[in-house]
Amino acid sequence: MKLLRITIVGFLKLKLKFNSPYKGYSLQGKHEIRPAHKEYLTFNFSFLSDDPDHNLDKNSKTINKRVRLKLLERITNLSSRNIVEVLNLRREEGFERIDEDQVSISVNKKFIQSKRHLECDDGYWIFRLNDLGRVIGRKNENIYYLLAIDTKFEMYSHG
Repeated sequence: MKLLRITIVGFLKLKLKFNSPYKGYSLQGKHEIRPAHKEYLTFNFSFLSDDPDHNLDKNSKTINKRVRLKLLERITNLSSRNIVEVLNLRREEGFERIDEDQVSISVNKKFIQSKRHLECDDGYWIFRLNDLGRVIGRKNENIYYLLAIDTKFEMYSHG
Protein backbone atom coordinates (compact mmCIF):
# COMPACT_ATOMS: atom_id res chain seq x y z
CA MET A 1 0.00 0.00 0.00
CA LYS A 2 1.39 3.38 -1.00
CA LEU A 3 1.08 6.37 1.26
CA LEU A 4 1.30 9.88 -0.08
CA ARG A 5 2.50 12.61 2.19
CA ILE A 6 2.19 16.22 1.07
CA THR A 7 4.18 18.87 2.84
CA ILE A 8 3.79 22.55 2.08
CA VAL A 9 7.15 24.21 2.02
CA GLY A 10 7.26 27.99 1.70
CA PHE A 11 4.73 29.87 -0.35
CA LEU A 12 2.85 27.33 -2.59
CA LYS A 13 5.74 24.91 -2.91
CA LEU A 14 4.66 21.35 -2.47
CA LYS A 15 6.89 18.49 -1.49
CA LEU A 16 5.55 15.07 -2.41
CA LYS A 17 6.83 11.89 -0.84
CA PHE A 18 5.61 8.36 -1.42
CA ASN A 19 6.02 5.79 1.31
CA SER A 20 5.84 2.23 0.04
CA PRO A 21 6.73 -1.09 1.64
CA TYR A 22 8.03 -2.30 -1.77
CA LYS A 23 11.82 -2.34 -1.70
CA GLY A 24 12.48 -3.64 -5.24
CA TYR A 25 13.42 -7.01 -6.65
CA SER A 26 16.88 -8.49 -6.55
CA LEU A 27 18.06 -11.55 -8.48
CA GLN A 28 19.94 -14.23 -6.65
CA GLY A 29 23.09 -15.78 -8.14
CA LYS A 30 25.25 -14.80 -11.09
CA HIS A 31 23.55 -12.86 -13.90
CA GLU A 32 24.98 -11.36 -17.03
CA ILE A 33 23.68 -10.19 -20.36
CA ARG A 34 25.15 -12.33 -23.12
CA PRO A 35 24.92 -11.78 -26.86
CA ALA A 36 22.41 -13.98 -28.66
CA HIS A 37 23.66 -16.90 -30.73
CA LYS A 38 24.17 -16.13 -34.37
CA GLU A 39 21.81 -17.87 -36.75
CA TYR A 40 23.38 -20.06 -39.39
CA LEU A 41 21.85 -21.79 -42.38
CA THR A 42 21.19 -25.50 -42.21
CA PHE A 43 20.80 -27.56 -45.36
CA ASN A 44 18.19 -30.28 -45.77
CA PHE A 45 18.66 -32.87 -48.54
CA SER A 46 15.52 -34.90 -47.74
CA PHE A 47 13.47 -33.55 -50.64
CA LEU A 48 15.85 -33.56 -53.59
CA SER A 49 14.18 -34.25 -56.92
CA ASP A 50 13.50 -37.85 -57.90
CA ASP A 51 15.01 -37.09 -61.31
CA PRO A 52 18.60 -38.48 -61.37
CA ASP A 53 19.67 -35.57 -63.59
CA HIS A 54 18.78 -33.18 -60.74
CA ASN A 55 19.75 -35.07 -57.59
CA LEU A 56 22.82 -36.71 -56.07
CA ASP A 57 22.04 -40.20 -57.37
CA LYS A 58 25.28 -42.10 -57.96
CA ASN A 59 24.10 -43.05 -61.48
CA SER A 60 23.52 -39.43 -62.50
CA LYS A 61 25.15 -38.49 -65.79
CA THR A 62 25.01 -34.75 -65.02
CA ILE A 63 26.04 -34.57 -61.35
CA ASN A 64 29.71 -35.56 -61.47
CA LYS A 65 32.47 -35.40 -58.83
CA ARG A 66 33.33 -31.79 -59.70
CA VAL A 67 29.71 -30.72 -59.11
CA ARG A 68 29.55 -32.67 -55.84
CA LEU A 69 32.79 -31.13 -54.61
CA LYS A 70 31.66 -27.60 -55.53
CA LEU A 71 28.30 -28.24 -53.81
CA LEU A 72 30.08 -29.30 -50.62
CA GLU A 73 32.40 -26.29 -50.82
CA ARG A 74 29.49 -23.83 -51.27
CA ILE A 75 27.40 -25.38 -48.48
CA THR A 76 30.40 -25.27 -46.14
CA ASN A 77 30.95 -21.60 -46.97
CA LEU A 78 27.29 -20.58 -46.69
CA SER A 79 26.65 -22.48 -43.45
CA SER A 80 29.69 -21.03 -41.71
CA ARG A 81 28.46 -17.45 -42.07
CA ASN A 82 25.71 -15.61 -40.20
CA ILE A 83 22.44 -15.87 -42.14
CA VAL A 84 22.08 -12.07 -42.22
CA GLU A 85 25.48 -11.81 -43.86
CA VAL A 86 24.63 -14.57 -46.36
CA LEU A 87 21.35 -12.96 -47.37
CA ASN A 88 23.14 -9.67 -48.01
CA LEU A 89 25.76 -11.16 -50.33
CA ARG A 90 25.64 -10.53 -54.06
CA ARG A 91 23.80 -13.27 -55.92
CA GLU A 92 27.07 -14.62 -57.31
CA GLU A 93 28.22 -15.42 -53.77
CA GLY A 94 24.98 -15.89 -51.87
CA PHE A 95 21.38 -16.40 -52.93
CA GLU A 96 19.03 -15.02 -55.49
CA ARG A 97 15.27 -15.32 -55.16
CA ILE A 98 13.14 -16.13 -58.18
CA ASP A 99 9.35 -16.21 -58.32
CA GLU A 100 7.79 -19.67 -58.44
CA ASP A 101 6.22 -19.12 -61.85
CA GLN A 102 9.67 -18.38 -63.34
CA VAL A 103 11.13 -21.79 -62.42
CA SER A 104 10.36 -25.06 -64.16
CA ILE A 105 10.87 -27.70 -61.49
CA SER A 106 9.26 -30.97 -60.52
CA VAL A 107 9.10 -30.66 -56.73
CA ASN A 108 9.45 -33.86 -54.72
CA LYS A 109 5.95 -35.05 -53.72
CA LYS A 110 7.10 -35.68 -50.13
CA PHE A 111 7.94 -31.98 -49.78
CA ILE A 112 4.40 -31.01 -50.75
CA GLN A 113 2.81 -33.78 -48.65
CA SER A 114 4.77 -32.63 -45.59
CA LYS A 115 3.29 -29.14 -46.12
CA ARG A 116 6.73 -27.62 -45.58
CA HIS A 117 6.24 -25.56 -48.73
CA LEU A 118 3.53 -23.62 -46.89
CA GLU A 119 6.02 -22.58 -44.20
CA CYS A 120 8.69 -21.40 -46.64
CA ASP A 121 9.47 -17.90 -47.83
CA ASP A 122 8.00 -16.93 -51.19
CA GLY A 123 9.76 -18.06 -54.34
CA TYR A 124 12.72 -20.30 -54.97
CA TRP A 125 16.09 -19.51 -53.45
CA ILE A 126 19.01 -20.32 -55.71
CA PHE A 127 22.74 -20.45 -55.13
CA ARG A 128 25.40 -20.88 -57.76
CA LEU A 129 27.97 -23.58 -58.28
CA ASN A 130 29.98 -21.23 -60.49
CA ASP A 131 29.75 -22.39 -64.12
CA LEU A 132 28.90 -25.95 -63.01
CA GLY A 133 25.26 -25.29 -62.21
CA ARG A 134 22.68 -23.91 -59.80
CA VAL A 135 21.05 -25.32 -56.69
CA ILE A 136 17.34 -24.61 -56.44
CA GLY A 137 15.53 -24.78 -53.15
CA ARG A 138 13.14 -23.23 -50.70
CA LYS A 139 13.98 -21.39 -47.49
CA ASN A 140 12.15 -21.47 -44.17
CA GLU A 141 13.91 -19.08 -41.79
CA ASN A 142 17.37 -20.69 -41.44
CA ILE A 143 16.51 -24.04 -43.10
CA TYR A 144 17.33 -24.38 -46.79
CA TYR A 145 15.62 -27.30 -48.53
CA LEU A 146 17.58 -28.44 -51.59
CA LEU A 147 15.04 -29.42 -54.25
CA ALA A 148 17.12 -29.75 -57.42
CA ILE A 149 20.59 -29.32 -58.86
CA ASP A 150 20.48 -27.78 -62.32
CA THR A 151 23.69 -28.45 -64.24
CA LYS A 152 22.13 -27.90 -67.67
CA PHE A 153 20.88 -24.38 -66.80
CA GLU A 154 17.41 -25.34 -68.01
CA MET A 155 15.15 -24.74 -65.00
CA TYR A 156 14.87 -20.96 -65.33
CA SER A 157 15.90 -18.18 -67.68
CA HIS A 158 19.42 -16.91 -67.11
CA GLY A 159 18.98 -13.90 -69.38
